[in-house]
Amino acid sequence: MVILFVTTTLIAILHSAQIVHIVHLNNVDASAVQFHNQDTLEQNLGAAVFALCLLVNLFSDLIIIYRMYLIWDKKKKMVIPPLIISFANHVFGACAVFITVPKLGDLETTKMKNKLEIVFFLVNLLLNLTVTFLNDMERNKECPKHVG
Repeated sequence: MVILFVTTTLIAILHSAQIVHIVHLNNVDASAVQFHNQDTLEQNLGAAVFALCLLVNLFSDLIIIYRMYLIWDKKKKMVIPPLIISFANHVFGACAVFITVPKLGDLETTKMKNKLEIVFFLVNLLLNLTVTFLNDMERNKECPKHVG
């Protein structure tokens, strides 16, 4: 939990630094809302923020999947598919960062980066909803045994 707190705080600091840098360069105007040329510092801060988001997300996924492992009486067959999906999704997210960051500033690359981020977050949302649903389903099965 401390790791989640520290990395989330670091994300907030880096994202704030990125925003201050953008404002300092006067890149905030009507056209900048949709697209603007990013300098190296802004690209690096953006990449660091997204990479830390990936890390926090990975820790969170591992916690929720471990919880699933305990709720489902340590059945490995229930945990392996979410683990594979989570790791594959995080590898995909990391590749998206490393592929697009060096070429940011190009409109097509920025559009591709945005699409890759959307895919990453949608897969992660579906994974978290599925794991939560399965955990809830198992707990609801166990509830009548304990209540009477």
